[in-house]
Amino acid sequence: MTRQTFILKMAVSFLLMILAGHAIAQTPTITYDGEVLKVKVSNGRLGFVQAELKEFPAISRAFSWDAGGKCLFMPGEYEFMVSELEDDSGNVCMPCTLNDESYRICVEINRKPVLAEQNVVSVEKKSISALHIAILIVLVLILLLLFALFMLRRKKMKNEKQQSIKPSDNVFSMVEDKSVCSEKGLRHVKDREGEYLAFDLREVFHDTTIEKVFLGTVLVKQLYDFFNRSLETSGRTNETGCYLLGCWDYVDGRSQHYDISLEYMVEPGDDADFGEYSLNFGKKIGINMGSVIHNLALKSKRDYVLTCWMHSHPGLGLFLSHQDLIVQQQLAYSDHKGRLLAIVVDTNTPDLKLGFFSPRKDGSMNNKEDVLTWFSFEDIYNKAKETVRKQNQPQPNNDAGKEVPVDPNYMRVVLEGETVRSLDFSGKAINRMNDVLFADNRGVAGYFFGDASRHNVLVENCLEYENEEKIGCIINDASTTVDALCAKFVNEVGGCRFVMVYRPNEQLQICLPDSDGSFASCKTTKTVSMSQMKEWIRRKRV
Repeated sequence: MTRQTFILKMAVSFLLMILAGHAIAQTPTITYDGEVLKVKVSNGRLGFVQAELKEFPAISRAFSWDAGGKCLFMPGEYEFMVSELEDDSGNVCMPCTLNDESYRICVEINRKPVLAEQNVVSVEKKSISALHIAILIVLVLILLLLFALFMLRRKKMKNEKQQSIKPSDNVFSMVEDKSVCSEKGLRHVKDREGEYLAFDLREVFHDTTIEKVFLGTVLVKQLYDFFNRSLETSGRTNETGCYLLGCWDYVDGRSQHYDISLEYMVEPGDDADFGEYSLNFGKKIGINMGSVIHNLALKSKRDYVLTCWMHSHPGLGLFLSHQDLIVQQQLAYSDHKGRLLAIVVDTNTPDLKLGFFSPRKDGSMNNKEDVLTWFSFEDIYNKAKETVRKQNQPQPNNDAGKEVPVDPNYMRVVLEGETVRSLDFSGKAINRMNDVLFADNRGVAGYFFGDASRHNVLVENCLEYENEEKIGCIINDASTTVDALCAKFVNEVGGCRFVMVYRPNEQLQICLPDSDGSFASCKTTKTVSMSQMKEWIRRKRV
């Protein structure tokens, strides 16, 4: 350890000790000078219940209460205009909570002094001023020490060229729309409308700078899983949230009128601090967002930005709190403050009630009293799932009756059936089929998956478990006929395009369904050897 490093560590440790002691000594205070009621919270959470302030109507009217009649102050300074307090002679003491523990706080009533009293300064205030001056002196000394160390290091590295890029804490300015080579706008979204759910915010608010929101169906699934994971813990549910990235465009070329897309999610880092009534994203999420935007630009040649942030209000209802409005102000780009959307979801409601909150044209935010309609995240999820299902449905094949040439990457087993002309097995499907048969499970040993939308069925994989995408199954049994086995396992073979029965000596009997889709009169259509299929995998490649 160098001498400079040792001195720096000692100085920083000394400063942290002073600041920590000063912070611990501070508790919430409320002062009143005859006009302004000031609430100062150095750390922790200061809470009031409206019903408990009936004896103090002036203060009760000044505070902002949520739907449950509660008011929560996070660390910071707050000011309220109060015309008159009831007790002019002394302190007004009120019940409250500090970090969820019962507490009692008194208002220090200091009327603005007259000229004769201007020279009177309390000993307590002098001591506080002295402490501030001492801290200021220590800070100046440490800054001078740091500057000296910096100059020494700079001199030592004068001839070295720095090539690395250090991520900036100001991620938003780093990732703002500076690119001149990447594509902007929403053309890629409008070209693939089937992959997005569209919301018109003009039907949600009378006054909004954001008009249309295009929410990616893939992102819906990710967000649904993300917020459901927050409900898995026992006890009361904490808030949680994330950032959403997308693209944007002006509406008909009008400035301050935006259409935006929501396409990618950035989850919070391990330095995030989420409580039952508090939300602190930390710094790592901003650094991660910058990295994601950079990678998206390289991959897609398209400019992505922060277009939305989303968080939960478990059991609290849908609104933007005072702290939420501060987060909105901090995240919004300076040149496009009206482009950032906020989404709140109440994860303690049966249908995951959800609300959009957009900026107004005057720069302020719409809140719960401005909302014309709410949404259900459960309905949005189901709509996205249905959209994905329709997208993945096999398209009509105009060449269904034509013979498809043999793909050298597939082993073709010709069947000459009316609906299935052949089964084309991939090497992966053959290997996985051999795996499920190795276990020697009697009865249905596995299921086939692939593309059954044409006469030449592609068999891509074979797994031990079943799902709705199965196209066939394999039965391991040497005791009875194929049709008897299909009758025995009627539920398992239902919906299959073919059934294979594994016999002794590695013989595979293939059966196709009847015209009605059942296997009631199933007869062997083709017999193939498992050994032949494995030899095909090991054939000499040309």
